[in-house]
Formats: sequence, C-alpha cells, structure tokens
Amino acid sequence: MAMVHIWGNFVLKESFRSNLKPFRPQKNGYHLHYQCDIQMIHGSIPAIIRTYQSSSIPALHEGTVAFILRRFATHCASPLEIESINIIPYGPISAGITLLDGFVP
Repeated sequence: MAMVHIWGNFVLKESFRSNLKPFRPQKNGYHLHYQCDIQMIHGSIPAIIRTYQSSSIPALHEGTVAFILRRFATHCASPLEIESINIIPYGPISAGITLLDGFVP
C-alpha cells in the first residue's frame, strides 16, 4: 500500500454510505463515499472519496465541484481511495464547462 497527500478540485459523482458496525443499516453509517475521476492528460483514473460525516447531514449532489484535501491510498485489488479531511463544495456544474484548463498531471 502506498500513501500520498493530495488536494485539488474534484467533480463528485454518485454517493453511498457504509456502516462498519455489524447488523446496522448501511444508510446510517458515518462513512460517506463519493465516486470521482482523477483527470490526467490522456484520460482519467476512477477513485473513491471517503469522508467521516454524520448520517443526519445529507450527501452533496451529484455534479458538485469540491476542493478536497487529504491523502490517497492504493491497494492491489481495489480502486484508488481518497481519505478526505474536509470537502469544500463550490456547487454543481453544467455539461461542457471547463473549470480549469491549466495543469493536469
């Protein structure tokens, strides 16, 4: 497993919750996950953003752009996971809009 600190803007996709306590409903879990893509010059890499958030707080809408600070970890058998400290939303974007046309690794 490798860990690297990462920060930047991500477009959040579908979200789901997970509960680590046995015999408890997943929808009541404190781990909120968002699917996203890490944009590269020649495509993108799928990733999952995980944050600790009370189940009483609703997930951000699909298409929301958010600034995320934390680290990502990779395991051999799973996609990249971004473990977030904080997610700062900007709001939803419309199709076809380019937010930043600058640096892409």
